[in-house]
Amino acid sequence: MHHAKRRLLRGLCGLPLVGLATGAGASAPVRLQRAPLVALDLTLAAQLRPGQALTLRRRHDLPHDPQAVELYHQGQRLGSLPPSRNHTIAQLLDDGQPLHAEVSHIGPGPEAWQRLEVTLYLLR
Repeated sequence: MHHAKRRLLRGLCGLPLVGLATGAGASAPVRLQRAPLVALDLTLAAQLRPGQALTLRRRHDLPHDPQAVELYHQGQRLGSLPPSRNHTIAQLLDDGQPLHAEVSHIGPGPEAWQRLEVTLYLLR
């Protein structure tokens, strides 16, 4: 096994992994993490509902966050994973692993980043 894959698996072992039920015969997605978003577009966030799918995109060109992962809804940038939560997700995206993201919580919060959370899954 490659050293990078070993490090990735070690990183995943530290995350709470919860399998979700899917249709018969299909492998269940693995829940990787639930996270708030930073640099959140509040106008777009106000249009979303829990369960709506989001698109994950890597950003390699940000010097302040070389592991940046942004989330989009219908082609519009919604926000980014916090730098403290994006390393493993960035590695999985870089390795071409199939990931799924969806809105998991929308609610009031004193800070903008507390208003919306997403859940990220590894598809098998």
